[in-house]
Amino acid sequence: MARLINTPTADLLGVRVAVLGCGALGSALAFELSVAGAVPVLWSRNGERALELLGRMQGEGEVAGSAALAVEGAELALLCVADDALAGFAEELAAVFAKEPPEQGGHAALLHTNGTFGPSVLAPLGALGFATGKAHPLFAVPPVSGQVPEGRFRETWFATAGSEAARGFASRLVGALGARELSLAGDGEEASARLHAAASLLSGGLVALFDLARETAAGTPDFEAALLALLRSTLQNLEERGAKAALTGPIARGAAGLVARQLAALDPSACAAYRVLGLRMLELARERGTVAGAEAIELARLLGG
Repeated sequence: MARLINTPTADLLGVRVAVLGCGALGSALAFELSVAGAVPVLWSRNGERALELLGRMQGEGEVAGSAALAVEGAELALLCVADDALAGFAEELAAVFAKEPPEQGGHAALLHTNGTFGPSVLAPLGALGFATGKAHPLFAVPPVSGQVPEGRFRETWFATAGSEAARGFASRLVGALGARELSLAGDGEEASARLHAAASLLSGGLVALFDLARETAAGTPDFEAALLALLRSTLQNLEERGAKAALTGPIARGAAGLVARQLAALDPSACAAYRVLGLRMLELARERGTVAGAEAIELARLLGG
């Protein structure tokens, strides 16, 4: 189920939000939350990074001496730690709160921002009474912390899952950022893994494919600008018409002779990628009805299908 919120709301105005981890994503979220009127409470294993981020934020904010202190007194906590560290970090934090429960008896809602994992990775914290879930932005975060234009999350979908209370806070987070919410089916575990695999295939795969195309076209004047313009027009066609209708090129037209010439012009790595993707293009062309019969058979032979 998808929910679109394209205007930021005041859902987190004045709310203390612990941001655990001040890497690229944590920094971007903390900055946007400060713009939205929340009060980010920052923690990072690298204390200097948290202090530097605090200096760049627009509104109120604090730096906490420990992750547990950041969570205490916060209504919402975002766990923005590395994928392979998330499970261990949740256990580490749970061990602290098992010995010393939050003062005042309050428990923040805890949302992790990881793509692959569902809410169950935070089970040790859920067992202590915390509302747990996830809010993962399908967003290509720049590698440099904080280098995200203001309002950038307004174009972003957040995959959400978790307990009822956690989902409520996830919706408030999405609302505060003016983003779009994609509520994952069931417990969110299988859906998380599949969606994140799809996102990695698309985002990272697209970058790798562009680099391969750039290498293939090298030597042609202004080739990178031309390829980027082609990519933008392709994305526009995808958005407006969908995959089958957006497909162009010799495979879409059933031009087996042109495909053979292109395969002969490519180096081995580009040729292998062309064949794999070409079979998918052929499938789309068949579904669209623009390629059939002997043309389809010949294309499949050329592509190794």
